[in-house]
Amino acid sequence: MFMHLRHMTCRLNVLNGSENADNGVLQLAYCLDIAPQLETLHLDMFHSGFKDNNRCDEVVGEEDGPDMRRHDHLKTVYISGFRLYKAQTKLACCILAKASVLEHLKLEPRFAVGIGSRPSVGLESVIPEVCKWARLASKHFGKVVTVSGAPSE
Repeated sequence: MFMHLRHMTCRLNVLNGSENADNGVLQLAYCLDIAPQLETLHLDMFHSGFKDNNRCDEVVGEEDGPDMRRHDHLKTVYISGFRLYKAQTKLACCILAKASVLEHLKLEPRFAVGIGSRPSVGLESVIPEVCKWARLASKHFGKVVTVSGAPSE
């Protein structure tokens, strides 16, 4: 257990498989279980070999995600490379459901600066879909979910 870990930054390189496969993304829920005092989480997800054509556009229920204990300290979560792949949405919903004091979940469809040299292909079509999903998730879980790069409303 990482009893004293307060801030964690992870870079996850998903190198193969389909966009609806777990590909280790859901294993991050177990990392959260061993860091019960975590306050901020920054995930940079870089995917290669995927086609951006089969995204999850509905909010996944808590029962569909990984089993994770309740977090009483996690306040801020940032996920870059969020492209609405099923495992990503399940992990985000799990965090929204289990982080009792979560103040803000920020989604960044682009990849964080310095991760991979490829431009984000088809990003223009992804941002509105991520915004729609974020609104649904925010309403469903009663938590603040924002999308970086979203047009102001």
